[in-house]
Amino acid sequence: MFDLFSLTPTQYHGLQLLAYVCFTLLVGLGIGRWVKNQLNYYFNRGFGRIVIGRNNLKALGNGRFLLQLRNLFEEMPLSTVVLDPILREKAVAAGKHCSEEQPFPILATDAEQTAWLDANLGYVAKVNQAGEIAESLHQPVVTKWVWLVPACSDGAKGTIRKFRTIWIGDDTLDKCSDPSVFEYERQYHYTRGNTLAMIYKAVRENGGCIMHGKRHVQIAVKIEIKAPKGHELVS
Repeated sequence: MFDLFSLTPTQYHGLQLLAYVCFTLLVGLGIGRWVKNQLNYYFNRGFGRIVIGRNNLKALGNGRFLLQLRNLFEEMPLSTVVLDPILREKAVAAGKHCSEEQPFPILATDAEQTAWLDANLGYVAKVNQAGEIAESLHQPVVTKWVWLVPACSDGAKGTIRKFRTIWIGDDTLDKCSDPSVFEYERQYHYTRGNTLAMIYKAVRENGGCIMHGKRHVQIAVKIEIKAPKGHELVS
């Protein structure tokens, strides 16, 4: 121990230097952590989130439709949908290769692709619980066949990329072969129109598959939704 009030000039300057170094390190670590967080946000964190949204087509007359995008499940951590951390890592790796021209995450093997689809399907299947309860109470329920298609990067350029599970009714899908008849609530929604046209072709021509290299890869899965009559899920 030494007396702070009886320091020599050399000791005093040494303490000043030590304090300066410690302060610089703390500030540097703080700035470094902030920069790292920002980079993670822009390049990685988006892939840790998922939105499940319905795609509606409102008839405008003259064969034209207004594309309406509505979130069924608000943005949530990907870990709530995909419980397996290894599968999440593989999905994120696949998501980083997506583009407007190819918005569907393609995992390395058919088994991984099936697990990825099943994870999305399993989460959305929970909405059937309300319908099953209503049915058990002899209340009126409505069923609807919908297609679920995990996608990525089909939004506006410059936005944070995230996973999206596209939800579209089987009957609505038949109106998606030609996106030139669509009008949009937001100008940048045109990319979703193009994605829906790809889904239409994959479902109606190839049973929900697309060609990826020499592989037939399943990108879409069909599910019957059961909900109380009047519920938005089956409207």
